[in-house]
Amino acid sequence: NVWTEQAHLVEVWLEKDALSGIFENILRPYGVTLNVGRGYDGWDSIHNAAQRYLTWGADVTVLYFGDFDPSGEDMVRSLRDRLYFFETSPEIVKCALTAADVTDYHLPPDFTKPTDTRRAAFVAKFGDVAVELDALPMDVLQARLESELQARLDLDALRLVYEQENADRARLVAALSAAA
Repeated sequence: NVWTEQAHLVEVWLEKDALSGIFENILRPYGVTLNVGRGYDGWDSIHNAAQRYLTWGADVTVLYFGDFDPSGEDMVRSLRDRLYFFETSPEIVKCALTAADVTDYHLPPDFTKPTDTRRAAFVAKFGDVAVELDALPMDVLQARLESELQARLDLDALRLVYEQENADRARLVAALSAAA
């Protein structure tokens, strides 16, 4: 368990199920949990997350990756409010997709959905440009995820956990070989 030596719990929440495999490959070596929301998470998922955070105690960060559109922007607020309902208040950071990403990477715009009830507030703040998370170049998205993780984890403690795990595995293999 890599978390026994970490002072800070980090989880990644992702709006897009289609990107989950890419995220899992990056998260695996860090032992970080990925929560794929497929839009707004259900109350069961929120409750389970709140229980993890309450068990951990203070110092929890959720790294959020979602679309830059009315719902994608509102999901961060919704997540914060619904976790607070269960008496937990992790830091929630929207890592991507941001208005700056749209501009900096010249991402292909789409128009906001006229049926989205959050559209008016979004258009007033950002204009009528919406962009899907997967429009961000994959290498940029992967590098962003990696840098956000490395900025928040104790990498020396993580290395020590893996070194201990490897030493334990070697001892077990030697013991099993000797017994055979």
